[in-house]
Amino acid sequence: MRPRRASLALVLLVLISMVGMTTAAPGAPAGSSADRLEMYRATVNAATLQTLQRGGYDLVSVEETAGGIEVALVLTGAERKRLRGQGVRLEVWRDKQGRTQSQRAALQAAAGFTVWRSFDEPGGLRDEMYQLARDNPQLLKLEVLGKTHEGREYIALKMTQSAREVPDGTRPAVLYVSRRGV
Repeated sequence: MRPRRASLALVLLVLISMVGMTTAAPGAPAGSSADRLEMYRATVNAATLQTLQRGGYDLVSVEETAGGIEVALVLTGAERKRLRGQGVRLEVWRDKQGRTQSQRAALQAAAGFTVWRSFDEPGGLRDEMYQLARDNPQLLKLEVLGKTHEGREYIALKMTQSAREVPDGTRPAVLYVSRRGV
């Protein structure tokens, strides 16, 4: 992978991670069990898969199997409770050593790994997004959508071949949003 593409992949991974880390169940106090994230598996039918997709759940993978559709999801405690109440049989995802994703993240954090990076400081995420757009004009178009009440830019990156020539809204899109921890 070329360095520029590696940087682009890293920024997208960080942005996706930030979304997952800051998503809390509505009305749940920060740090409560309702807003802690964990990865689960479930085998569902096509109708339940559509319900999950339409419900905005964080689907990590979807695979058709002989027994149904196997999905992996990242859920808060409140989401887990809601889905179990709807009859979805969830199983905590574990690696080959029997560790959950939250246990794996804790081990990484204890070893000094962190995904947090400043948005505003020199060399932070804002600067990196601008640099990526400058370095990859054929793939990225940067747009400032507005400003927050703190004066930070709302930045959108359109990523597609010929990004600056393709009219906005003519291809499928996805929006990742992050907010500061509550």
